[in-house]
Amino acid sequence: MDQVFSARISEEVSRRIGELARRLGKSKKAIIERAINELSRQIEKEQSFDFFSHTHGIWQRDESAGETVAAGRKAFNDSIKRHKK
Repeated sequence: MDQVFSARISEEVSRRIGELARRLGKSKKAIIERAINELSRQIEKEQSFDFFSHTHGIWQRDESAGETVAAGRKAFNDSIKRHKK
């Protein structure tokens, strides 16, 4: 599903996007997506950024799922008690 994205850009950049779209017979959306994808690939190559190695394991915790739930439930109950007074 596409997402709406809004940004203010200069008139020059807007004009260049329009020119590229007309010249290549593509939509402005396709031009912007291609530019972002190309820039992303270039940066990843230059910086050797491995997204997976930076994010895998982030879900691992030192506590069990039950302990996480219990801590969340306690915080919620404490909040309810505080507002009931």
